[in-house]
Amino acid sequence: MKTKQIFTVVLPILFFIMAFLGGGWNSFPRNVGIVVAAGVALLVSITKHNSLNFKKLYLFSWLSFLILCIISIFFTISLNKTVEEVIIYFSYFFMFIFILNIDIDNFDTIKFLRLFLIGSAIIIGIGYYFFLQPRLGGIEITHNMLNYFIGTFYWKNPMAGYIIMILPLTLALIVIDRTWWRIFYVIFFIAAGQALLLTHSRGAWVAFIPVLLLFFILAFKYIKGFSWLFIGLAFLLAVVITPLFAPPKQLVEKAETISHVADDIEQQEQSYAERKIMYTVGLKIIRDFPVLGVGLNAYSSIYPKYIEMWRYISKYLHNQYIQITVEMGILGLILFLFLLISVLLKQFLGILKHKNMNRVLLTGLFCAQIAVTLHIAVDFDWAFPAIVFPFWAFSAIAINIGTEREYLKPEKNIIQKIIFVAIPVIILFFSITRYYANTYYQLGNEELNSGYIENAFENFEVAVDLNPFDGEYQYSMANINNALGDTDKYKEYLEKAIAREPYSSDFHYLLGEFYRQNGNTAEAINELKKAIELAPRTRPNHYNSFASLYYTMNEPEKALDYYEEVTRKFSSNPHEWYTKATAAHRYQVGEAYLQIAKIKEELGDTVGLDSLRKVGIILSTPRIVDKIAQIFDHHIESPEKVVADFWDYLSKEDSAAAVGLVYEEVTTWKPTWSKAEVTRIKDIQYDYLNGTARVSFVLNLQYPSGEVKQEDRAMRLTLTEGGWKISIF
Repeated sequence: MKTKQIFTVVLPILFFIMAFLGGGWNSFPRNVGIVVAAGVALLVSITKHNSLNFKKLYLFSWLSFLILCIISIFFTISLNKTVEEVIIYFSYFFMFIFILNIDIDNFDTIKFLRLFLIGSAIIIGIGYYFFLQPRLGGIEITHNMLNYFIGTFYWKNPMAGYIIMILPLTLALIVIDRTWWRIFYVIFFIAAGQALLLTHSRGAWVAFIPVLLLFFILAFKYIKGFSWLFIGLAFLLAVVITPLFAPPKQLVEKAETISHVADDIEQQEQSYAERKIMYTVGLKIIRDFPVLGVGLNAYSSIYPKYIEMWRYISKYLHNQYIQITVEMGILGLILFLFLLISVLLKQFLGILKHKNMNRVLLTGLFCAQIAVTLHIAVDFDWAFPAIVFPFWAFSAIAINIGTEREYLKPEKNIIQKIIFVAIPVIILFFSITRYYANTYYQLGNEELNSGYIENAFENFEVAVDLNPFDGEYQYSMANINNALGDTDKYKEYLEKAIAREPYSSDFHYLLGEFYRQNGNTAEAINELKKAIELAPRTRPNHYNSFASLYYTMNEPEKALDYYEEVTRKFSSNPHEWYTKATAAHRYQVGEAYLQIAKIKEELGDTVGLDSLRKVGIILSTPRIVDKIAQIFDHHIESPEKVVADFWDYLSKEDSAAAVGLVYEEVTTWKPTWSKAEVTRIKDIQYDYLNGTARVSFVLNLQYPSGEVKQEDRAMRLTLTEGGWKISIF
């Protein structure tokens, strides 16, 4: 393979890896994309003698937007998250300028796109495997997403966004690649089209219709002969086989609900209601941060302060234009739109210039990008590098083909050359160090969950050294120092965590608890108030803690106010849908009900006490089934139930059954008490994907002497194939 052609293969492989690994969502595929993009930009900077002409509108718009990204670093509320996003935006730019610098005459564009579609075909094939398995009895449908086509993105809407990006390219190749590959393109178009229907993503359907019309309007004159036959065959077969995968009536009913977007009715579908919540949150933040926003990628740090419905919590607004305004202000939105419009406008003008088959190719590339720009108005596709990297690659190819390399100056520009060597090196340095920091952080968590505290400390220390900007890393150091008994270091690292994430209600809450336990009531009140202000509808335990503080200060009325606030703002339904973030809410709300009953009785108000206690006891009883595990076809008991069963078995002197619930090898116990019972669950820290949980509970112990004690206990659990097992207690 010629050196000039190597990237014809390398880039499609890169795009496939990112799509295969969850759409590039996680650290590894993102960093692979960043390293490749920065590496090729560095290669261009070193080997090429031309300089970029930033007087061209589409390059000037890129430059303006990147400058604002850098400025955002100095105004952000979360330095770590903003730096992370600035790095990825520079990577998109590197990909863009690298392809602009390719000699397009020696770049096999058809082969590049063909290989890209082959990778996409594998992604679609995996998607059909996931979709058909439950219907063929392979796995049970235990989660809503398994009812749809989710591919390797594991979420139907971004998968739909990916599909509507590749369909226009497929149509273009059916027309221009007059080889036997046409058969592959037709089959792929049918499979991808069916997959789009099976996503049931109405936003993607709505976005794809004008894209399809635009493609035929711009390319109609150049689609001739057998091309029409192949296109017609693709559409005809797609229609014929549709009933095999989805009943037409079901699709029609789904399509009819699109009109509900404009309906102001209470019974809107969940997705509409959720978007309404998110958009409202976004507009409130824009109102408070109108000019420069909260910082690129920092929405997830601030939204708990503004959200009004705790049942749906997402770190994406499902509208990139609102999200960019939240994070970069109105100026950011203007520059983002300027960037998109200038790049797309240049391609459109290039399409109009061409009177040959290149027009069809340019139209396919152009329409792929239009599909993305439309769909990101209703979803969070822009969070997936597997969509955004190809987006900028396609735009650069189209501009490269559609112009006469007007964006390059023949003369050298030493300053520009130095800058374009320095920036990729800086991006590579930060990307690699941040990746290794995250690796050590994950290792530290694994060591901590396994009980190896000293090893965990060493890993967390390396993570903090490599990336001192991350508040979570600082908190991990606080947590490990607390476990080692160094309270001064605990406080020091907590304060560092707050300095890096000042809008983290959890960090303020933990610092407030520290002050409370050390008798500094004034500081405890200050920090707990901040914690509640920063997450008024997502953290019931913060209210409980503040109420408990007032109760110990002999101010029961104030304590009662805060406990009752929990019952007003959070659900008391024991069967409420929950996530990792809300798994503990049930027990925290139960705690509030029990404390309300206790305080009211002390104040002489006996009305409704039995009802309050009944609700509190129901909510404090461990849930039986792990509903989150069911999503992954893992039918097991909840960590809370395992803890309760463990103590029940010990109380019944059934050591064998108790040992069966323990992760480590244990032979027997010799308790000094005669009976033990978990009377209620107080809290749970739950993470199914990482296989860890920590359950806090009240344990009732009865001794042979007749003495009865109540103790607050906590147990760590580790997830195994057979279910949750007690790891550290």
